Amino acid sequence: MILFIVGVIIGVVGTMAGIGGGIFIVPILFSVYHFSPQLAIGTSLFVVGFNAFSGTIAYARYRRIYWRLGAIIIVSGIPGILIGAYVSTFFTGMVFRIVFACTLVIIAIHLLFKRSKLSEDAETCVPIGFSRAMMTMIVLIGFITGFIASFLGVGGGFIHVPVLIYLLKIPVHIATATSHFILFSTVLLSVVPHALWGHIDYTRGLLLGGGALIGAQIGAYISTRVRSRVILVILALVLLAVASKMLLSSVAVP
Repeated sequence: MILFIVGVIIGVVGTMAGIGGGIFIVPILFSVYHFSPQLAIGTSLFVVGFNAFSGTIAYARYRRIYWRLGAIIIVSGIPGILIGAYVSTFFTGMVFRIVFACTLVIIAIHLLFKRSKLSEDAETCVPIGFSRAMMTMIVLIGFITGFIASFLGVGGGFIHVPVLIYLLKIPVHIATATSHFILFSTVLLSVVPHALWGHIDYTRGLLLGGGALIGAQIGAYISTRVRSRVILVILALVLLAVASKMLLSSVAVP
């Protein structure tokens, strides 16, 4: 029951912010349930798949997904997914805590620093085309997020969302919805190698995933009634909290 409720909460927060929830799931499985880094990563990806699927369906109903942009990022992320899955097999507990926590801190600081520069015009203007240089950047983003998704067991949404908003000038609510579409496709590909290697705890994964299915629908609904800046600040603060916990545990636990 506790895992199911946690899944609901992760689904709500993750969908509102355009992330799969892996940044919360991995620390919980790793620190609370003492999973190995590999098992935490694989199980997290399994759960993120539920959240991303439910969130994608919800956002599709609201017609907020930028399908073409999402498809380009997904395809370009396939090589990164395969490489990231392989590299993750070499993780140790200490290295995993530090790398994961530092990644969260960098993203959180960026969100907090940049949020005040988000113009209100960005809420309504959606670019319909991209230059050659921008397309190259999009492909690179796809590769990097694909690698990170499989490498750390997260969907990569905490990278997609700020990149879509600040570099590609996509409205925040469109960015979070498109990120969920990317998450769903990326996670489907990422979870396969981990499943083959036995890196998934299906019992706990199904409990968390069932809750995430419900929470994602609630989060998508709430996101239509919350200001964009509120979403970004909430995401940044949560990331800092999770990172602090992991860094403290890396000092306390050898």
